[in-house]
Amino acid sequence: MIEIKNLNKSFKTKDKDIIALSDINLKINDNEIFGIIGLSGAGKSTLVRTINLLERPTTGDVLIDGVSLLSLSKKELLEKRRNIGMIFQNFSLLEQASVIKNICFPLEIAKVKKDERIKRARYLLDVVGLSDKENSYPSSLSGGERQRVAIARALSTNPKYLLCDEPTSALDPQNTSQILSLLKEINKNFGVTIIIITHEMKVVEDICDRVAVIDSSSIVEIGNVKEVFINPKSKMAHDLLLRNHNSKHIETSGGERVRVTFDGLLSKEPIISNMILELGLPVNILYADTKDIDGIIYGHMILELPKEEDEKKKILLWLEKHNISYKEEKEDV
Repeated sequence: MIEIKNLNKSFKTKDKDIIALSDINLKINDNEIFGIIGLSGAGKSTLVRTINLLERPTTGDVLIDGVSLLSLSKKELLEKRRNIGMIFQNFSLLEQASVIKNICFPLEIAKVKKDERIKRARYLLDVVGLSDKENSYPSSLSGGERQRVAIARALSTNPKYLLCDEPTSALDPQNTSQILSLLKEINKNFGVTIIIITHEMKVVEDICDRVAVIDSSSIVEIGNVKEVFINPKSKMAHDLLLRNHNSKHIETSGGERVRVTFDGLLSKEPIISNMILELGLPVNILYADTKDIDGIIYGHMILELPKEEDEKKKILLWLEKHNISYKEEKEDV
């Protein structure tokens, strides 16, 4: 288990201290895929780098399996870091080294024998689907292939934890999907706990069990992905869910707007069609999205209600009667 306790991180400048992280408290369970999501500059990359003390916290503590990293000597910390792999958005490969030498590099530092290094590297190349690329150089690989090499290298020391800092942000949608599928397989087959930093809610929805939302250096929400998706409690989680649609900017002549959430069995029923047919009232669907999370469909819609107050009330009462959750969609959200 990874525990982050009362962690603060600030950077000194000439004029003032810049707060990068403020009072962070997290517990990340073994074998789970945990997401940390936020906008650029929120502090998420700094946070993931404190987990292996690439960034030392100003105050607070980081515990791995009950051991405080801050209490370790330099030698002990280096040893502990072999249990924590890391991959980056820009791959960070050695450009003048072949693929197999890139994967062997951490093992060489750990003074593993050459034949054992080669054996481990070839095994991992097979795991990431690049057995035919061992003598290639990074410059000849696609972005997806380069990230696969980076994943194989991160796994070379057989870590228990894998830190992923925006691992798909430089990739196209097809490669993103493939890398996320590979990470899920690694989590399932090797029992590696994965912490993934991202600014994309789709990445969280596709791969994570739980997620922490970070905004302006602080954690503003933690929960199961399903719960956060259906009922975001923080403004930032709400914004991240809806940032790819622009319904609030659509000029229409209707009335108020509400965000309707639905899950499980409800998502398989024509809820809005049933409502319109029953009430005989018009409803404008400005935005709709559904996700498959653990084999169950979840979704939300932005509806524009009629201007007439009595018609609006009838629709809201119908939603309440059928136990359908809704919230007013404010223009400033």
